[in-house]
Amino acid sequence: MSAYKLTNGLTVIRTIDNAYVPFDIMNKDYQDYEVWLGLGNIPDAADPTQSTLPLQAQELLNKSDITILRCVENSVAVPLAWMIYRAALRDIVNGSSTDPLPIQPSYPVGT
Repeated sequence: MSAYKLTNGLTVIRTIDNAYVPFDIMNKDYQDYEVWLGLGNIPDAADPTQSTLPLQAQELLNKSDITILRCVENSVAVPLAWMIYRAALRDIVNGSSTDPLPIQPSYPVGT
């Protein structure tokens, strides 16, 4: 087993803790992955039967963190629509829902 496993999305899984590492050059975990690749290592292949829905939901959840941070930085209450959106994404990620991806709400005013 390799230290990383590819997914069918825009992330790689760090196998030691099953953490999803987004393909983002500003992300420290991704930088570590790039160094690991540079040393000649090869990640395990993605599971061809793996549903991409949880991976897509995780990617959207990761992106939504920016909106939540902007709310906090600007002293704007996180709108209920965003709380519901993120809860639906978490349900898909953890496998308790097979609903389609929810539609992202409008960005909160003031962020």
